[in-house]
Amino acid sequence: MLQRDLARVEAIYRQHGYYEAHARAGRIYEKDPEHVEIEILVEEGPLTKIRDVRIDGLDDVPKDIADLVHKNAALEVKKDDPFEQEAFDKANTTIRRALTDRGYAYTKVKNDAVVDLVTHRADLVFTLTAGKPCTFGELTIEGLGPLPDDKVRQAADIPVGKPYSDAITESDEPG
Repeated sequence: MLQRDLARVEAIYRQHGYYEAHARAGRIYEKDPEHVEIEILVEEGPLTKIRDVRIDGLDDVPKDIADLVHKNAALEVKKDDPFEQEAFDKANTTIRRALTDRGYAYTKVKNDAVVDLVTHRADLVFTLTAGKPCTFGELTIEGLGPLPDDKVRQAADIPVGKPYSDAITESDEPG
């Protein structure tokens, strides 16, 4: 059981950029015949930092949107930041959302990180497929039963002809 706990501690350190962290039991204190307290010692090793962030697949996207994608990604991951898994995953979502909120409903983003354990640097690559921009079309409503169609349409307030946006489809606010 202790070995699993030590492995979990090391995994947490790796998620925060310490790929060479080693955890070991330092001292064991017997509290009573059925309980012990274990002091875990962690040698963190060097912190892995981001060397490069690259976003591929923006060639067919207008420059202002591509610039926004880069700007939003930099809010999560940028050169010389510690390489942390949570920020890396969040950048993936942020990049996707920058496009899906601007008409690119079918955007897919793949992320990859190459970690160099010798130099303690990570190169991040986000590869996206934006597809063609989409607009909201006429709303089709099925299965309303006794509910009035016009009231449901008014409540949905989908702006026909406007660029698709995840923000509009998820919002309680009118489009």
